[in-house]
Amino acid sequence: MWEKCVFAISILLIAPRLFAQADLESEVRKASDKFLMAEFNGDKYYRADFGLFSKQSSLQAKYKMLSQEHRNDAFYGAFSVNWLRDGISVIDSYKISKIKMIGSTEATVMVDFLQIGRRLVEGKDQFVTKNVNKNDSIEIKFKLIKSNWLIYDPPVPRIGKMALLGIYKKELEKAIKVANRRKKDMPNLGIESEHADEQWVEISKLALRAVESL
Repeated sequence: MWEKCVFAISILLIAPRLFAQADLESEVRKASDKFLMAEFNGDKYYRADFGLFSKQSSLQAKYKMLSQEHRNDAFYGAFSVNWLRDGISVIDSYKISKIKMIGSTEATVMVDFLQIGRRLVEGKDQFVTKNVNKNDSIEIKFKLIKSNWLIYDPPVPRIGKMALLGIYKKELEKAIKVANRRKKDMPNLGIESEHADEQWVEISKLALRAVESL
């Protein structure tokens, strides 16, 4: 009887901690899902809004003399994603495989990606290149700051193929529109300007084809 009582008391003492741990893991999973889905769909500002960067304080100090509007522009320029030029991975799918709580304010999330293409971080590759069915597992760190789970130093951006196709199609449409408008409204700009417009259109076409081939 005494052993049963001890066991029951132990359960009563441990249960609240277990429930609290489960609640925290649920919050972290929701934060992870939002971040992963946002970038999969091509949201270039999500990491700037919900990222926590180790170099953030130094950049904020650098921009402290700017107006608030320009300071925000500088911050977003530093931490948002340029899907056309930054180093990125193109993925077919992703799955959260493990969540590990570190106390009540930090967590690590293991995510498995199926990578089908990439643009190297160094920026030497102008176009996205194939990297067929490469399993890519990474650990993402989260920290709880003012009731929000923030991504600590977000990893290389990972975007879905369809979202990247949409971005490149818009870029091609923009290039064609600008080239046609200049030919019509500003015919005296000269051969160099016309050549630059044609080059922009051609590069946009090639970049789009590279994504289509993934």
